[in-house]
Amino acid sequence: MTGKGEDGYVLGYFMILLMVIMIFITSVMSLSYGYYSRITKEKYRKQAFYTARSVAQAVAEEWVNNGETTAELMMEGFPDYGDIEISGLPKEMGTCILRTEYEEDTNRIYIWITADVMDQKGTAAAVLRYKMGSGADDAFADEGGWELAGYINGETKNDEILEEY
Repeated sequence: MTGKGEDGYVLGYFMILLMVIMIFITSVMSLSYGYYSRITKEKYRKQAFYTARSVAQAVAEEWVNNGETTAELMMEGFPDYGDIEISGLPKEMGTCILRTEYEEDTNRIYIWITADVMDQKGTAAAVLRYKMGSGADDAFADEGGWELAGYINGETKNDEILEEY
């Protein structure tokens, strides 16, 4: 002890340094958690979109390959099924809701699929158009059929067909 009031100044500096380090670590931890949270949400949002896209593709292929039944539905007037939950998907694919729309003026069917994976939603649609028979030159002249026109990314909200066939 010197008696001049200088005892313990190292302890004060150490406490200030410790507080600065604690504030730095806390801020770095909160930033990294925010980054992790954002990346995780983006991962599940993309998974939801790709699930919706895959299911829309599978349903469209089923409709195109089973054209007789679909054509009969068209002749009777396209039914409004409302929202239908698709079951039988693996848990990591989330839940899917199917909704169909028919545009009479363009003769197109829109198969909208909305997938929900870990509270993140993704929407995609397959667009089918009715192709008429090509005439007497064709061996299948009387037969028309549904064909895949393309897909719509439901997240863009502009109904532009992204992949046209």
